[in-house]
Amino acid sequence: MDLTLAIHDAVIPSLNHDPHPSPLLRELVAAGQLGARTGHGFLDWPAGAREATTARLAQHIAAQLQANEKGRGT
Repeated sequence: MDLTLAIHDAVIPSLNHDPHPSPLLRELVAAGQLGARTGHGFLDWPAGAREATTARLAQHIAAQLQANEKGRGT
């Protein structure tokens, strides 16, 4: 979530007239609730959830890369 906060700091000013990230996001980061990394944040991440999500994301990315390669004829 600290990464999300940094992204909000960088991106939101160009997307929104309010140049500040969500106060809730700041509160969560200040409290050390950094999402999957710490197990708590906007969602609770039970044991094993981070690993399962990372594995699904890796499979999705691999499938997309394979589809892109097939589309290029390589």
